[in-house]
Amino acid sequence: MLRSMAKAAKIVWLSGLKAAPFAGSNHSNVSFAEHIWRHMRKPSLLVAVPFALMLSGLALPAQAQTQSAAESSSVSSGSVSSMRTIVDSNAALPDAPVANIAAVSEADAQDNKPPASPKTDTSVRTLSPARLTVGGKFRNFASESFSPQALLADAGAAGLTMASPPSAYPREWRQGAGSFGRNFGDYAVSWTAAQGGKFVAASVLHEDPRYYPSQRKNWLHRGAHAIGFAIVDRSDSGHARLAVSNFAGAFSGAFVGNAYLPDPYANRSHALARSGLGLAGFASNNLVEEFRPEIRKVAHAFHLPWFGN
Repeated sequence: MLRSMAKAAKIVWLSGLKAAPFAGSNHSNVSFAEHIWRHMRKPSLLVAVPFALMLSGLALPAQAQTQSAAESSSVSSGSVSSMRTIVDSNAALPDAPVANIAAVSEADAQDNKPPASPKTDTSVRTLSPARLTVGGKFRNFASESFSPQALLADAGAAGLTMASPPSAYPREWRQGAGSFGRNFGDYAVSWTAAQGGKFVAASVLHEDPRYYPSQRKNWLHRGAHAIGFAIVDRSDSGHARLAVSNFAGAFSGAFVGNAYLPDPYANRSHALARSGLGLAGFASNNLVEEFRPEIRKVAHAFHLPWFGN
């Protein structure tokens, strides 16, 4: 390695400084590089120069190692200081939100739970109550036929008939307590037969016999809804359909009168006319159900327990 360094130095000196004469030499045509090279060929210089180069060669790696160690130590100290800075900055930052597994699990469990059923409130009208079984439809038939409100309505209709009886009614249907009983029995039997025919048809055809009030607040819309519901009601699955059970009930209540009404009212033509009145009876019953909240307020004001229920 030393020989290579010496040869390189000689080449540089001979090529770069050959044109420049050495001022201190007696030979004017000798360059500075050749003068140095001639002196380096002396024994003393041949020993001293390699020894100096060797020392410098040993010193350079040591110096380089020292410098590298210093640089690595500075880098390490810089890294440590950078890490401390990062830690300090992280410490200065607010705590990051930590996921709470238990809370997440509980939230998921709450989401997967079925919605809680609302508390029963009689003032709120629901559009989709539980589906009626045949037993439920029979209970509806009994309630509509023999409730105090139904019996009171039969008595009122009998009184109105006696106040303005049909022209062909005989005396025993026009005057006295017996005539009131006959007219009351006629309306009670006719309405019970109508509700019975409605129950049978609704059970066979899977029709819902209940009335569903309107969700609107306008009185005219509510009244139109109640009347129209006598023609188009709902199936057991909640779909709108022709109210076949109402027509069946109207015909049942109309034709049952042919068994006991006096002549000339016990015939087919009068029975068909009464079936129209029976369908109107279903519409009037829907009107009562539609405006029951208002009727209940009036009944409570006048202390009428039957209509207040």
